[in-house]
Formats: sequence, structure tokens, C-alpha cells
Amino acid sequence: HAALAYELALETLEMAKELEFDDYEIRAMQEMGMSSRAWGKLEAALELLDAVLAAYVQLKDYAGQSFIHWAKGGIFRLQGQFEEGIAQFKKSIALAKKIGDKINEAYGYCGLAGISRICGKIDDCVKNYKLAEKIFRRSEDVFGKAYTHCGMANGLRQQGKYDEALRRYNLADKLYSSIGDKVDLGFVKWGRADVLCRKNKLELALKDLQEARLLFDNSDEKRGQILTKLSLAQVLYALGRGEEAEELYEDGVKQAKAEKLHTYLESYT
Repeated sequence: HAALAYELALETLEMAKELEFDDYEIRAMQEMGMSSRAWGKLEAALELLDAVLAAYVQLKDYAGQSFIHWAKGGIFRLQGQFEEGIAQFKKSIALAKKIGDKINEAYGYCGLAGISRICGKIDDCVKNYKLAEKIFRRSEDVFGKAYTHCGMANGLRQQGKYDEALRRYNLADKLYSSIGDKVDLGFVKWGRADVLCRKNKLELALKDLQEARLLFDNSDEKRGQILTKLSLAQVLYALGRGEEAEELYEDGVKQAKAEKLHTYLESYT
């Protein structure tokens, strides 16, 4: 519910300005930036997050700076600006290390791993997920553990290590299900379906993709919706449902272009 989150954050910002609560003003702008990011309004999100970053620099709030660089890294990844995204994640990690914030450091490694995977740097991807996993293993952050398992599975999948990837996807499935994270569970099912396709288990892949589509359609996760449509189209085509596949594939590309995302070009990942 990104649009609703944005509206609530905007109301909070207006109240904070009236009351001259500077801390709440910064936090409200941060939430507006993050909800804009989730909403797909990436340029607006960057503008808001840059304003928040300037405030955190002035306050010497290194944890806040680390978080904003992490968030900006994710935006640059979606825009296909990989080198800039990598630079942002490295800044996030460096700032987290500076204050000994292990959890922010771990999320920085996850961000760096994810963007490395998309631009073909698979060894860097797996290396950084291992660094994140080492931290999350000692924490109670269930989301972080699930996030790392899913990301590692994606990297292993691209390395052709399908059985290990499946094991990781299954672990992520259990963890995301335990905390009710339906959107990220959708990404698990999408990734696992790709492995199942490569193992020629098309009916099982179809089941995962249909479930992923349902999870994404009930969310604001545009990239997940697009990825699932494209993958589902390929499986349907292989199963002899060509007309349905063609329509679904075209719909996925059309949606990506409308959202100004490059998701349809990520097919090798």
C-alpha cells in the first residue's frame, strides 16, 4: 500500500513542520522517499532521499546515512545504473562499519550482492551474500536470514548449482512464510520456478509461478509482477499454450515500459 503510506507520511511531515519537530520532519521525508520507491516513482524517491541524506550528513547521523545510501543503491539498480548503485551500496557498508552497525552492514552486503548478480558479477554476488549470512546467522533478524537465503539461491542458480539453489529457496520459503511476507515469498517462488524449468519440471514451475503471480498481483511490487508474467509466458509456451503465452509476454513488456523499468531485459538473470 505504497500510495497510502506516502499520504500518511505527507500528513506527518506537515504536522512536524507546524510543530517544528525537526527529527520527525526528517523521518517523514524518509518514509515519503521509501514509499515513493515502492510505488515506482523513482525520481521523486531520489529527490526526497537526497534531502534526507543532506540532513543526516549535517547531523553526523552515520546510521541514517548508511540506510539512505542502501535505499538509493536499490533505486539505481532498478534504473539499470549499476556502477552508481554499486558505489551507493559500498558507501552504505563503509558507514555501517564506521559505527559498528552489523545489521546495516549486512543489508549493505545484500544490496551489493543483488546488484552484482544483475550485472553478471556472480562471484561478487555469492561472496557478499556469504558475508551477510555470517552476520544474520548470529542475529534474530528472520527477514534478513530469509532475504539472504533467497538472494544466495539466485546467485547459485546463475552459477548452475541448481540443487543447492533449491535448498536455499526452500529455506527462504519457510522463513518468509513464518513472518507473513507475501511479496518476498513471491520472489522465492519465481526464482525456484526458474530452477525447476532448468530441471525440466515444468508443471511444478507453473504451480510456483501461478502462486507468485497471485502474491504480486495483491501488492505494489511492479518488478515482481513483470518478472512473473515473462517467466509464466515462457512456461506456458513450452506446455503448448502459445496464444496465452504470447498475450502474457506482451503484457509484461508493456507494463515494464509503462513503469519505466528494464525488467524485461533481465531475462538471463
